[in-house]
Amino acid sequence: MAFILKETSKLLASDYDEGYFAEYKTYSTSFGLELKNIENAIIYNNIHEGIHLGHAMAQRKILLG
Repeated sequence: MAFILKETSKLLASDYDEGYFAEYKTYSTSFGLELKNIENAIIYNNIHEGIHLGHAMAQRKILLG
């Protein structure tokens, strides 16, 4: 899992540097937030993934004690 996270982060950084997201279209999340540019989307994604990680860690703690 750590390998995948590191590699996708490298790919994102490369794509960002290459200007791949220059024509980013505004996206509204299910929480009603408008992500107007790639920088907002990256920040939101990191928070979103952190929530998933927190849930997984809590479930692991419950299962393993």
